[in-house]
Amino acid sequence: LRKQFSSDSENNPLAGFQKASLAMIKQSADQQVSGLRAMSEKLEAMKVEIAELRAEKAKLEEVAAEADRGTAKGRPYEEAVYDAIDAMAVAQGDDCDAVGDVSGVGGKKGDVVVSIDAGAGPARGRIVFEAKNARRMSKREAFAYLDQAKATRDADYAVLVVSSPDKLPAKVTALREFNGDKLFVVYDPEEGSRLSLEVAYSLARARVAMKRGEAGGIDPDTLRVEIEKALGAMGKVSTAKGRLTQAKSSIDDAAEIIDELAAAVRAHLAQISSLLDDAEPEAT
Repeated sequence: LRKQFSSDSENNPLAGFQKASLAMIKQSADQQVSGLRAMSEKLEAMKVEIAELRAEKAKLEEVAAEADRGTAKGRPYEEAVYDAIDAMAVAQGDDCDAVGDVSGVGGKKGDVVVSIDAGAGPARGRIVFEAKNARRMSKREAFAYLDQAKATRDADYAVLVVSSPDKLPAKVTALREFNGDKLFVVYDPEEGSRLSLEVAYSLARARVAMKRGEAGGIDPDTLRVEIEKALGAMGKVSTAKGRLTQAKSSIDDAAEIIDELAAAVRAHLAQISSLLDDAEPEAT
């Protein structure tokens, strides 16, 4: 019996059982290794997919942030400019079109086109507005851009609208006209005032009418005088706004100083109260 059970031969009943057990254990181990390998491959694939999703999310967030930077009150700047100009056009009987995504002659320059008096009949001239809320252009670049916008939109006059004074070309002031067919204006929708844009609109409209000789019955000199008066008054408005901003800043500074002084007074009062509380009563 000892010989039979200690032998590895087929006569040993335990030898077959041992071999079968080892085979099953090896098979199970191989299956586990295979499963772990497959799981590892899936995890790696998931890591790659997660990395791609994160990159896509970061890209979308960057695009959204860029859109926010170029947005006024939650809308793209160009759209806000169009809305303001369209309201003016309706009041004047003009037609207004947003054309920034529409190809013209040789390109897409020009965001808004106003057709003068087109609300009641054939247009008596066209004004193109280019809205910019991004980088600052040089004076030469801005001139070339406006000339191209005029050609692209078959316009008689071009206006560059920017969101802040620091986006005007160097050495160019707001509402300054060049060559009788170009104008620069600052319009910030968040300020809530369209006055500067209204002045630019009216000036451009008058220039087109005068250029085409369609200001019949109107003395050109009288019209020029009124234009100069409007520009002069607008300059005073800008000066007053600047002073108001300075005054507001001074008032805010004064309010902060008052708050600081009040806090100091209260601190002294608290100290006085503390000293009185700590003082020993006099003996009577």
